[in-house]
Amino acid sequence: MSESNNLPQAISHKKLSYLMLKAQKDSHFSDELAEIESPEKREFEELINNWEASTKKVVNELSKRKENLLKDKSPNSNCTWCYGSSP
Repeated sequence: MSESNNLPQAISHKKLSYLMLKAQKDSHFSDELAEIESPEKREFEELINNWEASTKKVVNELSKRKENLLKDKSPNSNCTWCYGSSP
């Protein structure tokens, strides 16, 4: 309680910034923050990894379908409906 009696009534922004920069960091508080952020960070990384794997599967499936569609087509095919003209 005696500490609060020694506190100034007002402090400038410049002085407050200086004190905040020079203040010792609370290691217990930092450890708690790391524990809070860790599960969230791991969950996010897991989501990214799952998204990456899913995206690769989709791209591979689309590539296979494209290959299957183009397999029987010749580059000189006479497909009149492909160009919008009537037979």
